Amino acid sequence: MSQFDDADTLYQVIAKIFAVTVLLDKRRRDPELIEFTHACMVHNHALRPGKIVSRRQIMEWFDAHRPELEDALSKDNALAYKTELLSRVKTKDLQRKVLSSIFTISVSDYELHSEESDFINQALRVWKTSMPTPDELDAVA
Repeated sequence: MSQFDDADTLYQVIAKIFAVTVLLDKRRRDPELIEFTHACMVHNHALRPGKIVSRRQIMEWFDAHRPELEDALSKDNALAYKTELLSRVKTKDLQRKVLSSIFTISVSDYELHSEESDFINQALRVWKTSMPTPDELDAVA
């Protein structure tokens, strides 16, 4: 049993945060998608032990939600949308893990685009925290 009231809903929020991270630079690069699926699998296992999701299922989810997310990111209130997603992750421990995954996805293509950097800074502000430590990054790798 999960320590969270509604692990399925929380997992969906976190998956959207990771998908937003991939979509911010308006490119679909393989390294980012690999890190996205890995992050989803890691967080799924932590939030919903025993519930298995395959890489294929995660990519199908991404493809199904991509139009909705791209639409939300293209609107004038995209900042508010991202803030709302981030604010739904309440516990500090989970925020740190999600932040580490956001950072890992962002730099997986060896480029940190300004949109990705802005999203990381937004997460730092919303969660009132600092950049992930090397140990935290290793924990989600």
